[in-house]
Amino acid sequence: MNLKKKALPLLVGAVALPALLLGPTGSASAATNRSDACGTNACGSATLSFQSAYKTSVNMSVKDPYCNGYNGYIHLKVWHTDGTYTYTTKRYDTTGGNACDGLYTSYNGLSWTDSKRISRIEARVGDDSGWSLVGNSVDNPYT
Repeated sequence: MNLKKKALPLLVGAVALPALLLGPTGSASAATNRSDACGTNACGSATLSFQSAYKTSVNMSVKDPYCNGYNGYIHLKVWHTDGTYTYTTKRYDTTGGNACDGLYTSYNGLSWTDSKRISRIEARVGDDSGWSLVGNSVDNPYT
């Protein structure tokens, strides 16, 4: 699915322990795909463009459809080829200061660089009540 030709709400960027670089990324590689996670308390997606075994650019978006008083968020679950994983920083639905307006908050132009080889990445949505849901896996074609 070629996402470059579609205008889609894009999801949350990430900050993490290894090395998360925020800012515009270089040209997108052909290895672009999307992870979606949508449940009662939060809905979001992450579009990933892998550039190597260690790096991907990221666009994310999230909305809080439930309005239960807990803020909806999105972040990434980054799996490594050695079977370990890490989570990136949570990005919250803050559209217009009202997390319950039905609109997506977008986090675009981010990138993730890891010290370990990345095998796959999954979007993870949740809210501050402890509820969460993991989306489909996007495999890294470089590993």
